[in-house]
Amino acid sequence: MHLNPLYLALELGAAGFFVWAALAALRRGRLPFLELASAAVFGILLEEGDQLIFRWAPVVDAILALSLDLAFDAIAIRIGLWTWRDLGPTDGWFGVPAGNFYAWLWVTFAFSFVTRLLRDAAAGRPRLEPLQLLVPIPAYVILLVSLMPFSFLKPLVDPRPGGGLWLFGLTLVAFCVVGAYGVWGPDRAAPNGERTAILELGVSFTSRLAIHGFFLAALLVMGIAWKVPMLLLVALVLVGAEWPLARLVRSRGRAALTGPAAGPARVKHPAPSGANLPAELP
Repeated sequence: MHLNPLYLALELGAAGFFVWAALAALRRGRLPFLELASAAVFGILLEEGDQLIFRWAPVVDAILALSLDLAFDAIAIRIGLWTWRDLGPTDGWFGVPAGNFYAWLWVTFAFSFVTRLLRDAAAGRPRLEPLQLLVPIPAYVILLVSLMPFSFLKPLVDPRPGGGLWLFGLTLVAFCVVGAYGVWGPDRAAPNGERTAILELGVSFTSRLAIHGFFLAALLVMGIAWKVPMLLLVALVLVGAEWPLARLVRSRGRAALTGPAAGPARVKHPAPSGANLPAELP
């Protein structure tokens, strides 16, 4: 099989970048695996979004990313993975500033939106594929613009350290409404299907479950659950939500392989030329 040298160079470059990021994190006192895990999680979000939805996928990706961060960020600061300066354990969301969650929504949306936009543009024009290297530039511009309303309103309505939870809450509700319409609404486009997936969908589920499991175990083993029971409740609710999510992703992936997506689907996204379709979805 012919190996595209440009693809190989991009893969080696990306691997080298994340190894460098991991070493830099180690020098700053952070666990190096966090840098690599962040990149892997983003890829998983794209895979799941491709099965659930296509047209509104960046919104769904943002919600999926936030469901992880809400479950582990307040635990992570209590087990020493990172810290928030000038913030007490009861400020914001149990020691995590509301702006962090707000930013998670928008940074995931921005990277997903630009990544998918360039991926679709390059589907029939391989020469455009290297443009993926420029994704951070427009993505960060989108992030900075999206942060402006929060940065302006927070000092006026909730100047407390880590404040702004209701601003984040309103934004999250808006994302959930748009995401729900995209996943279940009548204008839903057909998902890309597992034929274009990089990894088996079961890996997406088990990877997310492993992240939840790590922080849930830390919550219990270190006794944090008994000191802050709300964190245990949130962690259990969010890990429990992974099962219906996995079932929905799997059913959409199966529908993409065997026929039109369930419900009205006005847009079909054909498989790339030469794609080999598996006989069945396990």
